[in-house]
Amino acid sequence: MKITADLDLKELAAGCLKRPVRGLFTLAKKQQADFLDICRDSVILITGAAGFIAQATLPHILAAEPRRLYLLDSSENGLADLARKLATSRRPGHVTDIRMILSDISSPLLNRAIHGMGDVDLVLHFAAVKHVRSERDPASALRILDVNVAGTDRLLCALADKAVPPRVFAVSTDKAAEPTSIMGASKLLMESLLWAYPGNSTSARFANVLFSSGSITESWVDRIGRSEPLSAPIETYRYFVSPREAGLICANALVAPNRSIVVPSVGTLEPVDLVALASRFLESFGKVAVEVALDDWRRDPSEALPSNYLNDQYPLVCTPRDTAGEKEVEEFARHDEEVVPWTKDLSLICENEPLETMTLIPQLDLWNGHPTVAVSVDQIRVAISCSISEFHGVASEMTLDARI
Repeated sequence: MKITADLDLKELAAGCLKRPVRGLFTLAKKQQADFLDICRDSVILITGAAGFIAQATLPHILAAEPRRLYLLDSSENGLADLARKLATSRRPGHVTDIRMILSDISSPLLNRAIHGMGDVDLVLHFAAVKHVRSERDPASALRILDVNVAGTDRLLCALADKAVPPRVFAVSTDKAAEPTSIMGASKLLMESLLWAYPGNSTSARFANVLFSSGSITESWVDRIGRSEPLSAPIETYRYFVSPREAGLICANALVAPNRSIVVPSVGTLEPVDLVALASRFLESFGKVAVEVALDDWRRDPSEALPSNYLNDQYPLVCTPRDTAGEKEVEEFARHDEEVVPWTKDLSLICENEPLETMTLIPQLDLWNGHPTVAVSVDQIRVAISCSISEFHGVASEMTLDARI
């Protein structure tokens, strides 16, 4: 396989995950019928529409022929690029009225955007800050909560004011189960806001999506294309799905029972060692990984220059797992959550109850609106623990920004 502009990520993902391109989580007959019934001729809003998972889900939505589709995102360039993709990929005679909206989920202007849409039948909420690396400083950590918690609250309050509150699906993460990071905790709080919403609401706890924007696996594609060394943390295990599988999880979760969280069934996914995954990635390009210790790379960066290796070898810098918010293995359910089978590959967490968020959101407003009020990342973690009593954030002086 060669690094080219038209690199087949589907084939690459299948090789890395060691399963067919078609993969897992295909809609069963009942779920497919329900999906078409909900989406066809509907007015649909997608937040974070220019994001990776939203774009993986969008083909399923368009295939169901909704009447109108609002694609909302805070990235002007992202929306422009999405509009161009849709203009070249839409089938002749496609009837869906597609409208782009430039708005930030954390901005008061979101209320104006929602009000201007009139009646909405369905909302897919993808807008989020998704990186654990963002808890590097107070302003960045507050941004996570401002988008994932306060932004979701603003969205749901605006939707609740509709004559008929629309059905809502919001994407979550496996990091929300027994969270050790501010990002994971913010997603658990986001889920909680869904359970207080007066309309039908569902979520899905995601594994890592291979080659998604900003992910470590996307960095491997970029780095091998630039002939730079790859890197991966040792003794770190993560669940992974392909981009296609990500879209199918969302499509399934859209028709799940009210107030339920969709998760992969036990045994469907196996945690993958990131160093081993990097080795598989290199194998797809006919390369053998040569592991380089972080200290060796620091002493002499030429130790990890691909040009210093044989043609079939490639350097892989192995780093410690000692950065803020990280843990050895993620999980899809908390110790007190009951997971029940649903489809062939998916299960449900039901009977979810809201957490106490009434004190956290006003505190966020205070910190965000008064920059002279001192706050530390540790104080932010303490404030979160008032809503999530079992939250114990993993603090560290090291962040992922300090890694190769």
